[in-house]
Amino acid sequence: MRNARSHGNLESSSSEFGSEGSGLQPKELHGSSTEFVSEEPSIQSKKSCLVIEIFAGSCRLSKACKEIGFRATAVDKDESRAEHFPIYQCDVTNKAEHDLLLQYIEAEKEELLHIHFAPSCGTASRARERPPGPPPLRSNDHPDGLPDLKEKDKQRVAAANASYQAMIAIAKFAIALGISISLENPKNSLFWRCSFVLQFLEWLPKYHICEFQHCMHGGRRNKFTHWLSCNPRALEVDLFQSLHLLCDQQHSHASWAPYIDDSGRQIFPTASEASYPELLCTRIACILKAEALKQGFVFPSTLEDQLETNPNSAKRQIFTTQPRGKRLRPLVSEFQAYKSFLFPLNAETAVQQFLQQLPKGSRVCHRTLTEGGFFWDDKLAEEANLEAHQSWTNGQPGEILHFGIPREPHDFITEAINKGHPRDIVARVPQPVKDLLTDLACGSLDKRFAKRASFMKRWLKRSLELKEEERKLHENLPGHLQGILKGKRLLLFQEILNDLNYVDVAVVDEVIAGFKLTGWAPRTGVFDPDVRRPQLTLDQLKKMTPGLNASILRAVDESPVDQTTEQVWQETWQEVDKGWIRPANSTVGCSVAKRFGLQQGAKTRMIDDFSISKVNHTYGMKERLRVQAVDELCAYLATLMDGANPSSLPRLKGRTFDLKSAYKQYGVDTWHSNFLQICVRDPAGGHGLFNVNALPFGATGSVTGFLRISNALAFIGIHD
Repeated sequence: MRNARSHGNLESSSSEFGSEGSGLQPKELHGSSTEFVSEEPSIQSKKSCLVIEIFAGSCRLSKACKEIGFRATAVDKDESRAEHFPIYQCDVTNKAEHDLLLQYIEAEKEELLHIHFAPSCGTASRARERPPGPPPLRSNDHPDGLPDLKEKDKQRVAAANASYQAMIAIAKFAIALGISISLENPKNSLFWRCSFVLQFLEWLPKYHICEFQHCMHGGRRNKFTHWLSCNPRALEVDLFQSLHLLCDQQHSHASWAPYIDDSGRQIFPTASEASYPELLCTRIACILKAEALKQGFVFPSTLEDQLETNPNSAKRQIFTTQPRGKRLRPLVSEFQAYKSFLFPLNAETAVQQFLQQLPKGSRVCHRTLTEGGFFWDDKLAEEANLEAHQSWTNGQPGEILHFGIPREPHDFITEAINKGHPRDIVARVPQPVKDLLTDLACGSLDKRFAKRASFMKRWLKRSLELKEEERKLHENLPGHLQGILKGKRLLLFQEILNDLNYVDVAVVDEVIAGFKLTGWAPRTGVFDPDVRRPQLTLDQLKKMTPGLNASILRAVDESPVDQTTEQVWQETWQEVDKGWIRPANSTVGCSVAKRFGLQQGAKTRMIDDFSISKVNHTYGMKERLRVQAVDELCAYLATLMDGANPSSLPRLKGRTFDLKSAYKQYGVDTWHSNFLQICVRDPAGGHGLFNVNALPFGATGSVTGFLRISNALAFIGIHD
């Protein structure tokens, strides 16, 4: 270990370091971060962190982000170049698809850290100026497109310009939401000279351009790149400054000359260089993770950490089905320790040799690039638990690599025993429920009955006071809802929820107006955040309905008549009598769903398929719906058994209730009642058409509405 100081400002976090606590901040070595210690984050911890890559191509950046704990969404027009990563297919030049993407960004804004753009430079490439390649389509004097282009080339330039302008609109939208952005193109690309790009740069409140060569980040060629970024959370900070590495002339480069492949095709290396080197992607992902930790995001490494941010994430997996993939974190963390070493830049051979000397299973968890030369200080290095690899020379640039060292078998077993059974960690219930269970098991029966009697007395009295207002409310309900909501004391329901400070009192307003089955469901605060974007806009659906309707009507007419057909037809007309649906004569201006019967034992359940009609494709959710099913019951029973002497537990007797026509207790709004229809096979031939009044069983929006009501009722039952 050597002499004195570091040049530059080194900031980092770590893939697994960041995972080991709810929030982590580095100890600094002259601005460098090499050891991470648990601290409370400066802002409230957030449950997950999203990165979006637009014009994702190979998706290597998205993959690198996902590997270190991010949620990652890769957006591209097609998936042909994607390397085993799911693509959100979106043509940003299509207004409807562009609008859906903006809605998705807005819905994710609380957990969306960064958006990266990698627009194609095909029409703006300087390589076109060098024969024998394709002719140039732009120039310094005409960066938006050369005059007198052939029609095909003119269309290609126009399409590229449209994508650039759409990208700029998305970037502006993100910055206005406080989301950082980055934008990459080759240094000499004419993209940077386009008029609308220059206007965008003038619009930006502050931006940074980091220049680097790909050969210093794992690339085979000395490609110069400009990486523009803007971070509205800290405008003066260049998030990607550490990427500024120019070729050190210590390695050879692959040629840029076109070549003929084995099949006889001419290959231009510029195309293969469009995908980012994997090392570059890893370094960018680590930079973003450092920023995410600063913003209070958490990256849990164990099940216990995961449950701190999302208590409901594992109940169903523990008590019923087993989880798939890596949805749940392990009970015991993978690593027992971390070691930090300073290596020369791009010394990947030395890194791999060093890994062979570490215990089996060790791996690089995080990388931190230094900026400029780095001079050693023994005392500071010891404080930061940093060592220098023998291949590094004092004063030269370097990269700090953080290695995770796996647990030894004995250590793993010891830690697993200390953690206990996963059920003990997972079977957590909210404190109000725990208090209720304690009262049921150990409380006074007389006091419990007295409390319930007081609650009922208070609200029965209030219901009489509201009787006239309830009558007026029901008189003014939409006509198709008056029969469905008859007898429901909606104002009383609303007052009780307000009195108990329930977060989703707005559900009563939606009961009164009817629920929407297209568009975005509201963020209620009742369920955990989890965005599921719509796949279609309502306008797109409207354009598709004539063709979809014709196809569905034909399928219904040609379907065979079986034992359920007559029953479904009869029950459909019974629903007409109850006011849940109403007969229709024409499909013009409507979207038609297919109704069919599903045999469940002796019962036939009627399903209205709003997926085949694409209505469900227009519905987006900002929260993950949660059904209080058997997993909740098991957690309650576990809490009862853990919290009391077994000899003092009462005898437990349970039963289940099947809610009769549960969805039909509530309706859709007027617009959807007129727009949505169901088509039913007539056993005598042909079909019947019916408009929807009550929530149909088969629409995603029906599930959302019903579960919101169910949770409101459960809340009253727990807190009365």
